[in-house]
Amino acid sequence: MAAKEKKAKKEKNGKGGIANPGLSLAVICIVILGLVSLPAMLLLLIGMLPTLGAVLAAGDGGGRGARALSVAFMNFAGCFPFLLKIIVSHMGFDKGIEIIADPMVLVMIYATAGTGYVLDAFLSGYISSFLFSRAQARLVQIEARQKDLEQRWGPEVTGKIPLDEEGFPLPQDASRIVKKEGAR
Repeated sequence: MAAKEKKAKKEKNGKGGIANPGLSLAVICIVILGLVSLPAMLLLLIGMLPTLGAVLAAGDGGGRGARALSVAFMNFAGCFPFLLKIIVSHMGFDKGIEIIADPMVLVMIYATAGTGYVLDAFLSGYISSFLFSRAQARLVQIEARQKDLEQRWGPEVTGKIPLDEEGFPLPQDASRIVKKEGAR
């Protein structure tokens, strides 16, 4: 019963469609490319295997989606010159397979995919340290602003003064009594 309710909610929210639209777009492009040029499609199928691995490793998320994107773009950049050579020169099937079967072509394509992994490794650490230092600076600004507001409006705005049921500050003697009763 719960599965039916979840499905109904997804359909109601409009999120009951394709799970991964990027993957379906890639499949459509490969099918169309296969109809136009079979060697080009084979080059992309073989050359983009590291991207498939990165996408499968990313799963549903967990922060690895950026890694899959960096690998995918660098991997496609490695495939592009050979893909362009196949498409522009209108090579036959035999010449296209000859390019794909060349070990240096595969080494260059997979090396650029590896560059995507390296970029992700270095840049993610750099970006996270940059964002951390920026957050620390923002925290210092917020604390300075809180001190300014406390000086302007008094200690009541800090939220550290005990309040009665109606939201008014308790007298100092009553706050001590409340603390002692709470300690019991």
